[in-house]
This record gives sequence, C-alpha cells and structure tokens, in this order.
Amino acid sequence: DVSLAVTDGDTTATASRSDVVRVCGSDVYVATDGGNVYPYATRATAATNLLDAVTAAGDGTTIHIAAGWHRIAQTLTIGVGARLVSDDGPEVTTIFGKSILAGVAAVILSHADAVLSGITISGRDENGVQLEQWGGLSITDAGGTLTNCVVRDHRTLNNVISGAGLRMSGGTVVDCVFSNNFTKCSGGWGGKGGAIYMESGNGLIDRCFFVNNTVLDGGTSYGGGVYVKTGVVRNSLFVGNYCEKGYGGGLAVAGTAIVRNCTVVRNTSTIGNGGIYAETPANVIDCLAWNNTANGIPEDQADPGFIDAEGGDYHLNVASAAVDASALYGIGDLDLDGMPRYSGGVADKGCFEYDQSQFSIGISFDAETPFEESPVVFTAAATPAGTVLDDAQTWWTVDGTEPSASNFGARGAIVTNALPAGIYTVRFKTVYNGQEYSFDRPDWVIRYGRTVYLVEENEGAAPPYATPETAATNLMQAFTYAIDGSTLLIGDGTFRITAEQTLERDIAIRSVNGPSRTTIDATHSVRPFVIKSKDVVLEGLRLYRGHNWSQGGAVQMVAAATITNCVFDSCRIQNNGGGGVNMTAGTVVDCVFTNCHTVSAYCDSQDGVTILANGAGCLIDRCLVIDSNEQGTKGNGAVRIGDNGGTIRNSVVAGSRLRGSGGIVAGKNAKVLNCTVTGNVSTTAGMTAGIAVSNATAIVRNTILWNNVNEADGVRAEMGGVGAPACFDHCATDDPQFIGRPGREFLIRSSSPCRDAGVTESWMRGALDFYGKPRIDKPAKPVDIGAAECQKTDGTMVIMR
Repeated sequence: DVSLAVTDGDTTATASRSDVVRVCGSDVYVATDGGNVYPYATRATAATNLLDAVTAAGDGTTIHIAAGWHRIAQTLTIGVGARLVSDDGPEVTTIFGKSILAGVAAVILSHADAVLSGITISGRDENGVQLEQWGGLSITDAGGTLTNCVVRDHRTLNNVISGAGLRMSGGTVVDCVFSNNFTKCSGGWGGKGGAIYMESGNGLIDRCFFVNNTVLDGGTSYGGGVYVKTGVVRNSLFVGNYCEKGYGGGLAVAGTAIVRNCTVVRNTSTIGNGGIYAETPANVIDCLAWNNTANGIPEDQADPGFIDAEGGDYHLNVASAAVDASALYGIGDLDLDGMPRYSGGVADKGCFEYDQSQFSIGISFDAETPFEESPVVFTAAATPAGTVLDDAQTWWTVDGTEPSASNFGARGAIVTNALPAGIYTVRFKTVYNGQEYSFDRPDWVIRYGRTVYLVEENEGAAPPYATPETAATNLMQAFTYAIDGSTLLIGDGTFRITAEQTLERDIAIRSVNGPSRTTIDATHSVRPFVIKSKDVVLEGLRLYRGHNWSQGGAVQMVAAATITNCVFDSCRIQNNGGGGVNMTAGTVVDCVFTNCHTVSAYCDSQDGVTILANGAGCLIDRCLVIDSNEQGTKGNGAVRIGDNGGTIRNSVVAGSRLRGSGGIVAGKNAKVLNCTVTGNVSTTAGMTAGIAVSNATAIVRNTILWNNVNEADGVRAEMGGVGAPACFDHCATDDPQFIGRPGREFLIRSSSPCRDAGVTESWMRGALDFYGKPRIDKPAKPVDIGAAECQKTDGTMVIMR
C-alpha cells in the first residue's frame, strides 16, 4: 500500500492506494495446500494456483512447485525469464490442463531464459481421463528450456495440429521423456510427430527418450515419435513408436534438420521406414537402428552389439562395432545416461557411450552382406584395455552344434563361419580367471538367400524361404525375407495381399510362369505396391482387384523402376487418377490393363482412369489399355499424360467408355508416339473420344485414331483440345485396315494407308513395336503409323502376346 501527504502552509492533502505496487522476491512458491498470500515468498504462504504464481514472477524468479496435481484452467504462458521447477521431481509433481482455444497449447514457453524443470505435463487427469484435444506444450521461436520433464498422454484430433506432446520453433528440450502422446489428423491432413513437431526455427532436442507415441490417419503421416524439418535431434532413444499410413515409425527428418547419435529400435510404420525416414539420408549421422518394422516387414536386423536387445537394454557391449566409431564432435558432452560422451577419446554411435573403464565381456557379429555366400565374423572382446580372452577356453556354438572344425562351431575370440541361408541361435562361452561367462542369443543371425520362393502349398515352409523345398505359402511372410538385392520368385496360383507394400529396396518380384498363372489378389481392399526405389522390378504378375483412395489403384510409382509383362485386371481408384498405375517416374512395358475403373461419386472429373503418368521420366511402352470404364465419376481419358510430361508409345488404347475423353488426354509436354487409339467412346456431348490435348505443347505423332465415337453427338470425335490439330503430326484418321477382329487385333494390312507413312525418329533405333517386332527393320524404309509395324507374310500368321 502507498500513501502520499503534501503540506502547503497550514493545509495538508493526502492520498492512498491499496495494492498499487507489488514486489516479488527471487523465489515464489506454489502448493495445492499453500496459504495463498502474495507475494508467495515462503512454502507456508505459497500460491495455490500456478497462474497466480507465474503472474507474480519476473526475470530471474524461481517458481518452486510442490508435489501434487496442479490443474490449470487456462493456458500457462511463461513469457519472462523465470524458472518453474519442482523440488521433488516429475514422478510426484504433475501439471494437468487442456487447450482453451483451438490450436493453443496448455503450457507455452516464450522467453529465451524461461525454464520448465522436473515436472510431468500430463494429458490425463488424476482419475485417468484423457482429453481428446491438444493439451501439450509449445516453445516459440523466442525460446525457452524444457528439462528433466515427462510429457505424456496428450492427444490431438484436430485436422491441422501435429505434435500432440510439443510443438516447437525454438528453444531446447533436454533430459525429457515423451510417452503415449497421440496425434491424429483428419480431413485429409497428414499428421506429423506423435510427440514433437518442429517445422521451423533452430531448436535442439537432446538426451530424450521417446516411447509408445503415435501419429496416424488423415493423409500421409510422418514420424511416430518426432517430426523435424529444422533444428537438431541428438543422443536420444526411440522405442515402440508407431506411424500409421506413413513413414518413420521412430522419427521423420525433412528439410535441413540433423539427427545425430540416436538409437532407434522396435518402432513401426504401416507404409515405409519403420525406424527413421529421411528426405536427405546424409542428415542422419551415426545413429543405430535395430528391429524396426515397416509395412509388416522387419528392418535393421544386423547386430549393433547391444548388451541385451531382447531384454530392452540398448547400451553397447565392448565388442560392438559402434564403439569408438563416431568421428563427429559437436554432439554434446553427455550421452543419454548423463555420462561423458568421449570416454574412449572418440564418441560411439547411438545414444549411449560405452564405459571403457569397467570390466566387461561382450559379443557381436558382422557380415559383409546379409546373404549366405558371404562370411559371418563373430567377435568376443573384453575391457578394460589389456584384458585378453584365452582362445582355448572360448567357444562358439551355432544351433546347438558342439565346437568342431566344421562351420557350425569354433573356438577363439574371433571366428568366421560361412553359414547357409537360415536363422541361427548362437551360444558363446568363455572362462576368464577361473570364472565362466556365457551369452545365449536366440535367432540372432539371419542369412538370406538371393531368392525368396513362394508357392501355394508346402508342408516344409521355413524362413528365410531360400530354397524351393522351404518356400513360403503366404505372400506377406515371403515379403519379410525379400531384402535389398534379392528376388521374390512366385509360383503358380492366386495369392492374397492384405497390406500395402512399400518397395524402397533393390528387390525384384517375378513369377515363374507369367501373369496367366500367377495372380496377386487385393480383393478391392488395398493397393498392392508403392514403388520408391529405381531398382524395383515387377515382372510376370497379374495384379487383380487393387484399390486405393488416390494415386494408383494397383501401383504408385515415384521412382524410375520397371514394371514389365504384367496384367492389371479390375483395379480401381477412388480419387485422383490411375486405377491401374499412378506414376511420376519409371517404365511400364509390355503390360495389359483391362477393366480398370474409377468409383468415386464425389468428383466431377477423374483424369487417367487407368494410367495417370505425370513426370518427364515416365514411359509407357508396348502396352494394351482396354475396356476402361467408370462407376460414378466422370472419367476423363483412359490414359492421362500430365502437365509435367511423360511418353506413351507403341501402345494401344481401345474399348474405353467414359463421360470425358475416351482414349488419351495429353497435357503440357506430353508425347504420344506411334500409338493406336480405337473404339473408344465418350458419352458426353462435345467431348473428344480419341485423343484430347490440354496444352498446345503436347506432341501426338505417327498415331492411328480410328472409330472413336462421341455417343451423345453421334459422330466420330478422333482428336481435339487446346492446340489441335497443330499438335497432331503424321496421324491417321482413315480406316487403317486392321487384320482380324476389329477392336481386338491391331496389325494393319499391307494395303493400309498407314503403311510406310510415319516419320522416323531417333528413339526408334533398337525399339520394338506393340507385337515385339523391330520398329525399324530397314534403315531406308519409313516406319508405319500406329502401334504395330505391318508384318507381311505368305500363308498363316500366328501372333502370341
């Protein structure tokens, strides 16, 4: 209280104000049973409300929060250089609150010197009730520090909010645990970061543990534990996090973000990268990943040399190849345990530093490749330096076979075995100073075959399915053992696929006897494949009843892979084009697309009902696209070459019935070369039934357009669109005189006006036509118009395709 008295001669005037000035001490206390007397300078007079205590604090103030549950009724913002600390630790001190406004956190740090320490910030109340809205934390670009805290059980179900535990654009998070945070984005938005989301700023996440966090639903999701586009993540452990419909079960790294010396184990994603997803792999440095799972397939099965991975101890043993293997400095001075980072002079990979000073014995193995033809080196080692194991008293046993001169048992600290394909249990035993030490590693070593076999029935099926005698009988099991550099060889039969496979590895999937005898049936429930590696090959398969909401009903190709000699039968798309294939790169050659369609009832126009190719590197060659149709959507072109370019050549598009353009829609920089487009129907007045160009830069050359009909107008509608007819060069719309059954056989007679009427181009040298005949058989002879060169013959000709 302040009073003022002023005297002028015999007259005195006074004034007073109550509570006009408040002076806060350097310490403020908060307790649910406090006396609640300002300025809350002692435990006895502690504020009973966190918001009052923070309001009373200023720069340099330490706010001591007592054990108990502290509810906040509105957002708690620490916008000054104050420290909010628990004197008893996060095990007994909890803040619980919810977001009052959409998109606003429960707790916000927005000052470079603001600190939150030793507290649990929970999305569940003391009765276990969890709010289905964002109630986590935010660190703004102004900064702040979150240390020794537990952030758990927060949920976001908003379609634009990622990072249920924490959204940060600056500041530091160190020595914290993030568990059971749940991000779900809806309405087509892809969730990012089950626990932490950092898309801007220069924040640091150091020495943190992320366990059982989840991101799912909406569009494509990223980072079950963490999503970072900027900043640094280091010295942290990711275990058991989950990403549904996306990439990076443990964490996802984009942009300029750096991840260093982290350990990522037992995380899961349902599409790709069970452990770490990285837009730029070079930005992930000296991390250890083990036993993560992507799309049902285990990853990272090589041994990192953990002390007890099966038991959940991810510290390194002395024999680990990760010890002293990190050449980088600048990763901080401490590991996740708070131990010195450079105990051996050079840091170790992963989040834990091995202590070189303690006595320890460890084992590990290393293989030049994961395949059976390369040796496996087993190593035992001991510390401290100078500790030597006696080879005569050191044994290795593989699958129960006693030590011998064979490949299945040996003596010595370092031994090399050439193991056939299989899964092996290893036992190690040594005697040191009269004491026995032993380790058992069940199913520790997997040796893969170069080929994974799959058949319909086999009583002797045994992983890794490396011989015909041990072939798998289940497609999903076979995928588990098809790794980089291997071939999945499929026998005759129909094989159900129940989960989409993301192919990010160098893998070939081939049938033994071609698509007429080998079917992969998706039952209109899943899209079989997303291809993300240029070395993927699909060959000789019938892909039947594939289905997806968008971007390819059977296959989405985002890498320059190859699909050859496949049949796409009755595959469909709900939205966004490509009932058979949606591609931005790659080659589709010698394939048949039949009865592919679109089923959405919500789109006015669906481009590329069967194939949507939108990329300069897209090539569709010697393919048959036939009987494309629609069920509820205005299909626009059985094939669409998008504005980013692409080429279709030596191919036939026939028999499509659509409300939009019936055959092909060619966009900016698209090329339609030596194709045959015939018998397609448009049911909407004014639409082109054959080929429609949507940009004057498209090129349509050496192509037959015949008998494509606009049913509503009752006329042939062979070509049209922006820039037509200038886009059409050496094309034929007169009767091409096909041999045989109209609409199903596409050879032209020797008397056809299309014979020798095309223009020869450089790409034709060595190229084949629709039926596999050389496009140029005589250098001086012009090529024919259409997908097939005329094959003049005396007598009967049998064509097999």
